[in-house]
Amino acid sequence: MKADWCLWIGRKLLDNRIRLVYVMTKSPEINVARVQNRVEAGGHAVPEEKIRSRYERSVGFLPEMILSADEALVYDNSYDGCEPLLVFQKGGETVPKPECVMVNRELMDEEVYQWVFRYVVRPLLDRDVLITFPEAGVE
Repeated sequence: MKADWCLWIGRKLLDNRIRLVYVMTKSPEINVARVQNRVEAGGHAVPEEKIRSRYERSVGFLPEMILSADEALVYDNSYDGCEPLLVFQKGGETVPKPECVMVNRELMDEEVYQWVFRYVVRPLLDRDVLITFPEAGVE
């Protein structure tokens, strides 16, 4: 991960634009269950403790990655059989740069909302990042 992060920062320094697409689940238990299902279908196993440690490490890096990226999209993929839901966005075509927006609040369940607030919104607010919370149905 350290080498990947150095490559990321190196690209930024070379004036390459960075677009982060982060796909999350609201709980590491979802990831553990998905790996177990994959194993039952003939796929490779990953130790449960490794899944959990990767999850925590990844979400721990997320605020810094968002701050370093020119554009960031965070999607929730907690539910099988559903398309991932965009839950947070920085920059991009519909959001003035460098503004950050929590999106689709009305479509999130409480656990997903709490996840986004805990791992994305709160750490960014603590760094004095401006975040917009549009009202449901208002564009």
